[in-house]
Amino acid sequence: FWGATVITNLLSAIPYIGTNL
Repeated sequence: FWGATVITNLLSAIPYIGTNL
């Protein structure tokens, strides 16, 4: 489902953003 894909992408991006900060 599209909504689940967005949530998965956000969860995947959180650690990536955290390392950049």
